[in-house]
Amino acid sequence: ADGHIRNLYQRLISRGHQPTNLLPLFDKAITNAHAYLAKHSTSTKKKPVPTKKRDSIYFHIPFHPQDPPAKHWQRLWQEHMVQPTNKKPLTLVDCGEKATFPIDKMTVCYSRHQNLGNYLSYRKIDKFNGRKVSSFLSG
Repeated sequence: ADGHIRNLYQRLISRGHQPTNLLPLFDKAITNAHAYLAKHSTSTKKKPVPTKKRDSIYFHIPFHPQDPPAKHWQRLWQEHMVQPTNKKPLTLVDCGEKATFPIDKMTVCYSRHQNLGNYLSYRKIDKFNGRKVSSFLSG
């Protein structure tokens, strides 16, 4: 880290900043960093509790401005699949061999339609016949 600080200091000097202005700022930053590290030492940190892995299902639909928002689709998924009224939740459905259905989250994925740029611009430049661009460069 010291090398990075020296590097930053040298670059600021090279850009015209004066050492008399920079040194007090760097001293204050180092003091603040030491105080922060002393206050938030790693020995007092609690280890994060591992969360249960949630598998997702992806619902792919083409985007249309008049369609309901993703929140609507996710609410329907929760109401009718994950936590249906008076029925067994999807995650408890037996899949055979004492396995259950592992999916309890749905992600809505929108795909956009082709726009004029997609139709009018040629994206595969290397497919053109003729000389390569690099042949025009000297060196």
